[in-house]
Amino acid sequence: MAYLTQSLNAVVSNEFFRNPIYPGIADAIQEAASFYEFVPFTAIKGSSIGVQENSDQNLTAFVADGGDLDTGNSINQLTTAFRNYNIKSIAGLANIGTVSNAGASANGVDLMAVAIQAKARDIARKVYKQVVKGTDNGDASGFRGLDDFYADADGELHGKNELTPSAGGDDIADVLDQLLNSITAADPEFIMMNGTILNKFTSRMRASGAGFNYVTTPVTNRNVLSYQGVPIFRNDHITVHTTDKHEIYAGCFEKGGNTGITMLYPEGTPAGLEVVDLGESEKYLGRVTRVAQHTALAVMNSEGLAKMTVDLSDNGSL
Repeated sequence: MAYLTQSLNAVVSNEFFRNPIYPGIADAIQEAASFYEFVPFTAIKGSSIGVQENSDQNLTAFVADGGDLDTGNSINQLTTAFRNYNIKSIAGLANIGTVSNAGASANGVDLMAVAIQAKARDIARKVYKQVVKGTDNGDASGFRGLDDFYADADGELHGKNELTPSAGGDDIADVLDQLLNSITAADPEFIMMNGTILNKFTSRMRASGAGFNYVTTPVTNRNVLSYQGVPIFRNDHITVHTTDKHEIYAGCFEKGGNTGITMLYPEGTPAGLEVVDLGESEKYLGRVTRVAQHTALAVMNSEGLAKMTVDLSDNGSL
């Protein structure tokens, strides 16, 4: 099945919406985390989607002229794995007092616009946390995340591309090589780690004299650390187990044909974003605007995502 995937900016700039506030909100979201400048957004009908992943990696074979194709293997069979993803809503109210707004307006400042952007940035931070924590370790009312997908008991990705360093003497470069090499759905496009492991990476690069490589983000033109040309996103919400066990994720993004991860949103909305002017508050002396996003994380192909668990007490040379 093919999906229409677009960047956040491309979605909110669609002339169908014709509302200048959404590009501004998108800018605020992308400023909160560079991850949003790269991850694709995929529109779905309704609030949930069932993904039928083709889990085979050997679907064809060279055959002699006139050869028998009825071999009973994967060249004439297709195995799929089903996963379901549900969109969830995250929202907040922007309240601006009548007197404060009047004073700010007189000086050319739109306080409501400032408040809306602040809400958007907070939504971005909470969504970025939920991407990792999910419902098991994050907000139970939110969408499922990486911790849920790899959960020991019922995670649909448990045991798939879950790695540990091949040797106790591996350094961070060895670990990242193993992690990136496990991505087979498409070329690796992101690495995600917490600040502790990122410090290990920068320390090792300095010690080796290799220097640092960067990728320039497509919207804000920030320089993001990279390895083998793959951007490294810092996410300090990544779970740390028993003090010393840290997780590193890597993968590729969805391109429309079941290749990697994507953010979902309801079709017909600007990337699931919603800004509604509720007018004068009945309870407070001021105006109220609701800011929300309806979204979820989806893994369209388990071969497009991998997790490496490193134990700093065992891997002292990291």
